Amino acid sequence: MLGLGNSITLSTPLLASSLLLENVAGAAMAVSLRKIDSTYSGSCIKVRRDSDNTLLDIGFLANGELDVSALTTFVNESGAGNGFVNTWYDQSGSGNNATTADPTDEPRIVASGVYDGAVKYTPAAHNLNLLNIENEHTIFYVLESTDTHALHFQSNAAGGNFLMLAVDGNANPPYSAGVGTLTYHLDGAVQSWTTRDNVSDGIADGAQHLVTIADINIADTTWDPMYLGDYGGFPISPTLVSELIVYPSNLITADQEAVELDITTHYSL
Repeated sequence: MLGLGNSITLSTPLLASSLLLENVAGAAMAVSLRKIDSTYSGSCIKVRRDSDNTLLDIGFLANGELDVSALTTFVNESGAGNGFVNTWYDQSGSGNNATTADPTDEPRIVASGVYDGAVKYTPAAHNLNLLNIENEHTIFYVLESTDTHALHFQSNAAGGNFLMLAVDGNANPPYSAGVGTLTYHLDGAVQSWTTRDNVSDGIADGAQHLVTIADINIADTTWDPMYLGDYGGFPISPTLVSELIVYPSNLITADQEAVELDITTHYSL
């Protein structure tokens, strides 16, 4: 399990020959701190260090995990520093990198010389632009949060639509009109989340979780792009994000379960 105290335990020490995106093909976006396609040859993240604002691509180790040593060596070149994710590279081949042009929006990954354990959203690090979405989609989202008042996926339009809003004690629906009748799974098990309070109770417990958002059917074109993070006053902080995969369809049950099994096995959820 991944802890907010900068620790991580991995259940897969060796890189398998066939990985998640090969077993369930067709993702429109796939960002992760592990390699999830054995044919992917790019970097994991582009990081900015705060000492001089230099950027560097950080890759994977032979076992497919993020090269944390290279990350902290770069960030701490001039002493214990802070590192921020400028770009989280898409492994799907679609070119839908999660990125931002504004350094003040970059989520953190190293704090005072120490790896955060994942991509960390704080009150001072707000959002990454994801991808343009319309019609049917399925989202797989690995996070750890204690934020009981957070909007996790939203459009960039003022007063726009959203897919998952957690608000402690709030009985309103957790998603907006015009996005379909959503189904949520938590760690592979279907949930009866009909209120924002349900979402808060389910995910804001400080434990690492996989959230699947299924049956998405976005009826408008204002999601250009979709955001993960604060857009309009609902920051997701503190929240650690390890993986986000978006498929441009409502997956058949067998494929959805295969993705969920891969993720829950890897992260011991």
